[in-house]
Amino acid sequence: MNKLEQDPRISEGSGFFQALKDWMRRAAQIVNALVDAVGLRAPIDSPAFTGTPTVPTPALSDDSAKAVNSTWVRNAMSNIANAAGFSYSLAGTWYVKLPSWLGGVIFQGGSNVVTTDSGGNAGISFPLAFPNSVRTVVATNGDSGSGSLLVLAYAVGFPTLTTHAVNVRNSGTGANAAGATVRINWFAFGN
Repeated sequence: MNKLEQDPRISEGSGFFQALKDWMRRAAQIVNALVDAVGLRAPIDSPAFTGTPTVPTPALSDDSAKAVNSTWVRNAMSNIANAAGFSYSLAGTWYVKLPSWLGGVIFQGGSNVVTTDSGGNAGISFPLAFPNSVRTVVATNGDSGSGSLLVLAYAVGFPTLTTHAVNVRNSGTGANAAGATVRINWFAFGN
């Protein structure tokens, strides 16, 4: 960037032109000072940052040219996904729901500790009710120390749109495991 230089035609005038000459000289000094100051900053073409640069998180509705951080980007992407009909919860028991234009399929899963009743059955609630049908439920014994227990992912009358049930049996004898406390890892999908 070139510094401003005084136009030789201005140096010869008087009165108005003298005032204009003084103003131009001051303007040139200011511009030159700014050019020098910019030269002390990081280059615009390939700036290099050191340390861990941070920026504040602007409001989600801010559509200015401000720099944004990963929190803002994550929130914006989540809002876009929700607006398109996607929803999810990744808590202990989780679900991912696809929008209706992708069939409205819901995937759910979790790991729950249950105690069986006298028939070896235990119910587990889905984190999100299926609006139409449950297609498949898969359940396994989630306790590595209780290998003698077999987990079956069904019981009479289940699954419903809000709950699935498991039947726990002794793998050696086939008998129901009444009163057993066991961790059930499960996965279900439907729509």
